Amino acid sequence: MANTALGRLAGKRAIVTGAGSGIGRASAQLFAAEGARVLAADTNATAVAETVAAISKAGGTAQAAEADAGAEDHVKSLVARARGLGWARRILRKRRHQRRPRPAL
Repeated sequence: MANTALGRLAGKRAIVTGAGSGIGRASAQLFAAEGARVLAADTNATAVAETVAAISKAGGTAQAAEADAGAEDHVKSLVARARGLGWARRILRKRRHQRRPRPAL
């Protein structure tokens, strides 16, 4: 990531939820590749740790957090952790699981 970074997010910080897989993981990796420091969060601690390891291996900067973006107390905790790191709000990327209504029978 460091070699191909365009740097559009250099000096920025990002909290990315759902970062353990799929679009959330891809977003965290892209933000890091673009130079952002990433606080990657997911309900699956193992998966989000793998995301952070991949970002670090590629030369990016990230930290893992186990959190559920659907729980207000978890989100407040993430924001508090980011502020504790000296981060001001810059980017918030939330991936929300969409539940499709089932047809009534």
